[in-house]
Amino acid sequence: MTKQQLASKIWETANSLRSKIKANEYKDYILGFMFYKYLSDSEEEYLKKEGSSKEDLKDIDEDSINLIKDSIGYYIAYDDLFSTWKDLELKLGASEVSEALARFNRNIKDIYKKIFDNIFSTLQGGLSKLGDSSGSRDKAVRDIVELIEDIPTTDNTYDVLGYIYEYLVYKFSTAAKDDGSFYTPHEVSSLISRIVAEALKDKVEINVYDPTSGSGSLLLNIGKEAEKYMDKDHIKYYGQEKITETYHLTRMNLIMQGVNVSNIFVRNGDTLEDDWPYFDETTEYEPLRVDAVVSNPPYSLNYDSSPLENDPRFKYGLAPDGKADYAFLLHCLYHLQKDGIMAIVLPHGVLFRGDTEETIRTNLIKNDHIETIIGLPQNLFYATGIATIIMVLRKERTNNDVLFIDASQNFVKDGAQNALRECDIKRVFDAVKARKDIPNFAKLVSKKDIEKNNYNLNIPRYVSASPKEDIYDLSSVMTGKVSASELDKFKMFWDRFALLMDQLVVTDEKHKEYKVFKDVNIKEVVNNDGDVKAFKQEFTGLSSELNDYLVDTLVNNYANTSNMTFDEVVEKLFEIFEEEELVDSYDIYQVLSEKWDVINTDLITMRTKGFDVCKEIEPNMILKKNSKTKKMEEEQDGYKGVIIPLDSIKEKFFDDDFEKMKALESDAEEQKSIWVDIFESLDDDTKKKVQNKKEDGFDNKKMTAAIKSNCDAKEELENAAKAIKEEKAIRKKIKAIASELDDKAMNKIAHLTNDEINELLITKWVAPIVDGVIFVGNNTIDTFARGVIALKKKYAHPLSTLDEELHKVDDELFGLIDELCGSEVDLEALELLKDALGSKKEQ
Repeated sequence: MTKQQLASKIWETANSLRSKIKANEYKDYILGFMFYKYLSDSEEEYLKKEGSSKEDLKDIDEDSINLIKDSIGYYIAYDDLFSTWKDLELKLGASEVSEALARFNRNIKDIYKKIFDNIFSTLQGGLSKLGDSSGSRDKAVRDIVELIEDIPTTDNTYDVLGYIYEYLVYKFSTAAKDDGSFYTPHEVSSLISRIVAEALKDKVEINVYDPTSGSGSLLLNIGKEAEKYMDKDHIKYYGQEKITETYHLTRMNLIMQGVNVSNIFVRNGDTLEDDWPYFDETTEYEPLRVDAVVSNPPYSLNYDSSPLENDPRFKYGLAPDGKADYAFLLHCLYHLQKDGIMAIVLPHGVLFRGDTEETIRTNLIKNDHIETIIGLPQNLFYATGIATIIMVLRKERTNNDVLFIDASQNFVKDGAQNALRECDIKRVFDAVKARKDIPNFAKLVSKKDIEKNNYNLNIPRYVSASPKEDIYDLSSVMTGKVSASELDKFKMFWDRFALLMDQLVVTDEKHKEYKVFKDVNIKEVVNNDGDVKAFKQEFTGLSSELNDYLVDTLVNNYANTSNMTFDEVVEKLFEIFEEEELVDSYDIYQVLSEKWDVINTDLITMRTKGFDVCKEIEPNMILKKNSKTKKMEEEQDGYKGVIIPLDSIKEKFFDDDFEKMKALESDAEEQKSIWVDIFESLDDDTKKKVQNKKEDGFDNKKMTAAIKSNCDAKEELENAAKAIKEEKAIRKKIKAIASELDDKAMNKIAHLTNDEINELLITKWVAPIVDGVIFVGNNTIDTFARGVIALKKKYAHPLSTLDEELHKVDDELFGLIDELCGSEVDLEALELLKDALGSKKEQ
């Protein structure tokens, strides 16, 4: 099962098990059990490395216990191991778990007390909420243990644990709705992390700090990005979180992601009221200074500023009591090293609101702290739908300009939320690195220009990506002729396809600045243009160059890709298409990014298990909900190739059978459509007599009885019965061919040659990318053609001709009225109608 499938299974089952417990609370219980399993499995992993097993824990002395605590920081007894819990089956209950957690707290090594102490307090306190009786609570505990037992916690090859943890946090935050403030969407976290890691890439070691750490995802994402440039053990993580339950999440997440415990410094406290100088019982006060601060604080929080009047953090001013946004920002800025960088997510209002916020904003600009402002799409976050920004600041800068980026229009709908795509993230990241003007997207603004705007940082004052309102040309409205200025919206295409415009429009003889559309099929003319055909051919050539690179890099030299990064492939992609101005390279990048996860997972498997894993099959496990238990359960549905899809083998090596099966499937669907149409055409009474109550269709026994009774619809029912019988016969043939094909494919996969494997890998990995890229190129032309068609339709019915047509319709109507006959009263009424229409016509 893939990590995506496993995560989905856990979520579906967890959500069905939680009953009336709030999603935000149940999250803490599930993740708490996950963390305990991680610690338990880690201890067993340590024992294996030392040549022991968990059985040795049954008769262990104090010295051996201390040795384990010295090595991993804690000790879990044999009876309390997660794997032992599974063996207890019905004997396991809430009390066993509660006692085990209590014993864990007593078996933490002193120097690890701060990181582990009371980390399970939320789980312990929540066990009583898992049911109304001891029996229901015990069952709930067993259900959760059974739910998470399949999560591999100590094998980070595929980052399964990290993926599932973040997936569950995300799903619970969406279920919690307004209570989802503990979660920063992965895409926003990824963007911030890339910006910060890029700024710190030349450092040997770094300290990163999140004063509103939530689930810890921002800290971890920075760590993952920074690992590209430095040793992971040279990254120290500092976090502070006010909500105790969420503070536990931060610690759990960091530990489970393999962060060295000695590099974790996390604190439970109110960031604004209780600042965090770095001190302990033996150290004098010293403000915490770090290389990077990141934060997604609660927006416009109501707080009390009065105790903070003399606090050195707020030398630029105190944020108003009703809006703590700038208080969080100034706190972050205060804790930066001189060469540090910070990124904070804030509501859009901080850019232009007045009073003390204006004072703070002015001071930040005057002292050159603000480096970049990124406007995000609305509705990205689960706790609010308001527009937000990312503000990037520095403690000290050599420049005083500010880069404004309007990314508000770059997103995709994801259910009720908006989401950033990978191409949206990269587009912003590249703009931040380049720090140059990009039309309708980015603008580098001088400090002088900001001063002229009275230190107002509202993004639309400087750059706007919002679609411009469609303006109507008065002359075009009246005449139907199109101005050259409106046609200039497609200037890049007219320049590239020099002869195309003359095939679509002619110049108005009287007014040269206007054009008249020819009576031609625009889409056909565009696609048949010689320059357009040349463009498509050139673009196909570039796609072929990408194809050759991917085949050579990923397929022919897969064993040498261990040090190759996704970024290197991306760099090559942009290099290939950088000269093609008509096509947005970020759309091409999106195609690659959507396919990369599958490729990367396969490559990891092949490097781990060897090339011959491409010849292996495994059970194809699917998830189905048990109607009785309501749990998501695995069920085998045949077999699948570990790397090579069996369908690809069927299609490539047994195409005759494969095509025959597809043809039969088409025939079966045709027969089905016959009886479905007949069923839908029946009157309601007949339909009730022959209907299957469980589904919308025929009940065979009822239909046979109706035919024997010589009902009115006998002929139709006989035809339906014939179609149903024929469909069943065809599907029986399909099943036989499918079974035979399965056997052939499973036999063939075990005997594939290396060349055959390579061809199949190209089909799975490379072909979808290249096909997607070619689609992007073709879609560019199609979008252009649709735009020209829309412009033609915009003025297709000029007012002048509409007036003429109305007069013509009126004349025809008068003629028809004159032809009518009737009573004297009717004729008088018709005359009145003509008078009314005539007066309206004169108007």
